[in-house]
Amino acid sequence: MLLAVTVVWGSSFILMKNTLDYMPTFAFLSIRFTVASVVMAGVNFRRIKFINRKSLAGGAACGALVFTYMSLQVQGLLYTTVAKSSLITGLAVIIVPIMSALILKKAPDAYSVVGVTLAAIGMATLSEFSFSSINFGDILTFGCAILCAVHILSISFFSERSEPRVLSMLQFATCAILFTFMWWITGFEGFALNTAVVMTILITGVLGTALGYTLWAIVQKDTTPTKTALIFSSEPVFAIIFALLVPNNSGNTDKLTIYVAVGCILIVTGMLTAELKPGLKPGLKPGLKQGLKQGLKPGLKPGLKPGLKPGFLHFLKRKQE
Repeated sequence: MLLAVTVVWGSSFILMKNTLDYMPTFAFLSIRFTVASVVMAGVNFRRIKFINRKSLAGGAACGALVFTYMSLQVQGLLYTTVAKSSLITGLAVIIVPIMSALILKKAPDAYSVVGVTLAAIGMATLSEFSFSSINFGDILTFGCAILCAVHILSISFFSERSEPRVLSMLQFATCAILFTFMWWITGFEGFALNTAVVMTILITGVLGTALGYTLWAIVQKDTTPTKTALIFSSEPVFAIIFALLVPNNSGNTDKLTIYVAVGCILIVTGMLTAELKPGLKPGLKPGLKQGLKQGLKPGLKPGLKPGLKPGFLHFLKRKQE
C-alpha cells in the first residue's frame, strides 16, 4: 500500500514542475494542502469528535515538520542542482534507521541494512555521483533530509496515540495555514488558472496528500520506520519513469541513461531484499544469529522469557494478541 502511495508521489514531480511555471511555489503548496484539508474534513467529519490534546499535538508537530522540510527543499533548489537535491533528500533512507537505533533503541534487521545500503547506492547512481562541491543549497537540502527522517519517526510515534485520519486532517490543516502565511509574506502573488494547474492541484491535493499521507498514517502502525523509509526511496524511480513518459512544458522528456537504469535496479533490489528476505526460512527472525543457528520454531523469540513481549519502546507499545 505504501508503494502505491510512492507511485503517486513519484508521478507528481513532473506535474508540479510543469505547474510551477504558472504559479508561485507557496501558492501551489498552500492550495494543495487546503484542498487536502477540506477533503479530509468532508470525508471524516464524524471523526472530529476524536480530536484531543494528543491528536492536536501530533497534527501540529507533523504538519510543522512537513512545512519546514518542504520549505528547505524548495529554498535549497535555488542554490543547488536537481540531481544533488534528489540525492541529498534521499539520504533520509539512511538517516531513519540510524535515528531509529539511537533514539528508539530499535536496530533494523540485517535484511533492512542490506536493503538500505543498496537503495543509498542506487540513489547516488541516479544522481551520477555529483559530489564536486558543497554549497549553501546542499546544506539546506541536508536539513530537509534530516527532517524527512524525523517526520517518518513522528508519524510512527503519533499514529500509535491518535486516530490516523484525525492525525492526517490536523497535519494538513497545519501545513495549509503555514504555507498560506508564507504565500502572504512573500507578496501573495496571483496566478492564472488553466487545465494543467487544476489537474495538478487535484491530483497532488486529493491523491498525493489527502489519500497518500492518510494511508501512510494507517499503514505505519503495522510496519517499521526503516521499512517505510526504504519503500519511499523508490520515489525517485517512479519520478524518473514518469519524467521519461510525460513531456515538460517545452515538449521534452528526460532521457534514459545507464546511471538511471542501474540506479533504479539497485533501489528496487534493495526494497525487495528488505521485504522478501531471500533465504530466510518462514517463521525465523532476520538478523538474530543465535535464533538462526538454533533453527527456532516459528514465533519463538530467543532470549525472551515466556509471557513477555519483544523489544519495543514504552511510547511505541501496541496491543498484541
